[in-house]
Amino acid sequence: MASGENCQHSLSCYNPSDSRRDKAFLACGPIALFLVFIFFGASGFLPPTSPLQASQDLADHYQYSKYNINIGIFLLLLASSLWPLFAVGIGNQLARIPGIHITILILQIAGGCLLGFALALIGTFFAAAAYRPGRDPLITQLASDLAWLLYMCIGSPMILQTFAISWAIFSDGREKPLIPRWVGWTVSTISVWAIPTEYVAHCFHDGPLAWNGLLSFWIPWLWGAVSYGPLFLSMWQAAGVITKKHTA
Repeated sequence: MASGENCQHSLSCYNPSDSRRDKAFLACGPIALFLVFIFFGASGFLPPTSPLQASQDLADHYQYSKYNINIGIFLLLLASSLWPLFAVGIGNQLARIPGIHITILILQIAGGCLLGFALALIGTFFAAAAYRPGRDPLITQLASDLAWLLYMCIGSPMILQTFAISWAIFSDGREKPLIPRWVGWTVSTISVWAIPTEYVAHCFHDGPLAWNGLLSFWIPWLWGAVSYGPLFLSMWQAAGVITKKHTA
């Protein structure tokens, strides 16, 4: 977190080198989201494949788009390593809130790391689906289903991370908090949205709640941009606030 054990929960020592480091970490978040979006586009998953698609048709897609999918998987795996760094950058800013409890910081980092691991696992399942084009289409369909269903289940670490971020922002009781409180409310809506949509996608094969549906795929992307945008900007601004340690 912020350098210096005695400064971990204080605004009293945050120098330009800390700012540059954290801005580099924070930049990893938007880059990761962009890479995930490029993965879907490059792999031919925009719009996503339907859960009702025949196994042979699905296998043909993986065979004909194998090289694009492999490039997309590389980008997805890269995104999986960038998101935990984004969580570190956020954690370093939250640690500057006076009196913040270490539990909140741990929860935020844990959520970010789990989300990065989930992205890597999703990429692995997609890679398995595209790895052997000539095999039984049902096996390809199984690997593809696992990838999409896991993508729907990343709401769990996302909820953990955004809950911790909101908790930290609301715990700043100063008249002028480091992160505006309205950002905390905006981020908390990610958790509210994920629970009724992504947690039930495995129960549907078509309609708005299926993994390719309006409520499960398209709106979360749109709302994620609306929510993570202010979070990134506010964290970036906070990282630009340089505070020197007072000397006696």
